[in-house]
Amino acid sequence: MARLALLVLTAVIIGALGKISEFLPGYLQTQLIYIGINIILAVSLNLINGFAGQFSLGHAGFMAIGGYMAAYLTVNYGGFTGPGAVSLLERAGLPQALASPLVFLIAILVAGLVAGFFGVLVGLPTLRLRGDYLAIATLGFGEIIVHIISQIEELGGARGFSLSSELQLSSFFWVYAWVALTILMARNLICSSHGRALIAVREDEVAAEAMGINTTRYKVIAFVMGALLAGVAGALYGHYTMYLHIDDLRFLRSIEIVVMVVLGGMGSIAGSVVAAVILTLLPELLRTFLGVASAAYILLIGAVVLPVRRPGHRLAYSLAVSSFAAAALLGLAAFITRADVGETMAAAPPLLLWICAAAGLLASSSMLLPGPRTRDALSRSLLCLLATAIMFMLLFRPQLLPGPVIELRAWVSAKLPQLRMVIYALLLVVLMIARPQGLLGGHEITWQSFRRLLGRAPTPTHGQENTSS
Repeated sequence: MARLALLVLTAVIIGALGKISEFLPGYLQTQLIYIGINIILAVSLNLINGFAGQFSLGHAGFMAIGGYMAAYLTVNYGGFTGPGAVSLLERAGLPQALASPLVFLIAILVAGLVAGFFGVLVGLPTLRLRGDYLAIATLGFGEIIVHIISQIEELGGARGFSLSSELQLSSFFWVYAWVALTILMARNLICSSHGRALIAVREDEVAAEAMGINTTRYKVIAFVMGALLAGVAGALYGHYTMYLHIDDLRFLRSIEIVVMVVLGGMGSIAGSVVAAVILTLLPELLRTFLGVASAAYILLIGAVVLPVRRPGHRLAYSLAVSSFAAAALLGLAAFITRADVGETMAAAPPLLLWICAAAGLLASSSMLLPGPRTRDALSRSLLCLLATAIMFMLLFRPQLLPGPVIELRAWVSAKLPQLRMVIYALLLVVLMIARPQGLLGGHEITWQSFRRLLGRAPTPTHGQENTSS
């Protein structure tokens, strides 16, 4: 009963947020939808790559199957623009307000089941392979799928499959309802006996086989579940963009999803969610000089200050978190307004910048308070101070900088559209060097995680942390 009440409450919250999102700019609404779709894709692939210990590069193929299948059903049999399932349900007495969502839900479910069926066909013969061999096999499957689709004229062929405006059925509610369901399904699977068997297969497949676990069966379960959810994501994607083309669903799309899983942390559902949000927003954030500066500042503060845990000095850590959050708000302001350098003052209130600068300065100085400290506290403090000062001058006091730096700032601002993907790649490289185990390192986000972040709970030992997460 409690779980049912929680599900109803979740649906109500998502519905309320969906109504609020209608008042947001269209650009921001689009990014929120893409974030939700990428969360479904990342969490579903994490079931395969992170928890089952496999290495699949064909996830975009299942997304393509789901997207094209759902689009074909709604265009030809849905009845949204002519006779079909919606009109049949209306003649049966069901109001259109319920008939249309029901038909769309059936199309999503059928698309997911078809993708899951192909997951069985691919998984049974290929999941006996391991490592690079499995990656090559799944990569080949993805390429086969898109080439077959490009030859089917009923699906648009090489031109792509266009949907009418009446079929833009995906919305904030639909996407995030499936996000919640995806996370719930993944969490329940991992916390069950089947999930423990999957983790055993990931850790040591030979030992798991020796203990009587049917390793192929459990790998197929994870593969099919991941494929089914990828098909759902494809259906939601197609009915939001209203256009499907094979070039958007090839192996590079699979690589993007793999990057989300690896960056978030293999075997971490929360890590996949965080990485999907970051990697969806980061390319857009880097379109503006303010966004680039904020992203660099967040990276520096995170690498320099946040790893420092000083017993008895919670102030340093709390202020470092405040500085991190203030820089994130600056970047969010740039993202929402898409302001260039000339519009920076209008995009970010000066008060927000002063809060960011003050938090960074206080975080640095508090690390030098008397008491126990790490040996590199001084160097970390100086780096934090330097980063704060540079960010402040680059954004609001460029006249204080040397002439060559001002020219470099102007050149970078002019070249940002061409350089943003280079900066994006460099940030990914730096993040992976700093955190090779991923942002969350295979752990989940719990209430205790927030308490430890604020320095209000002791850091558990390795065994305790694994138990709590």
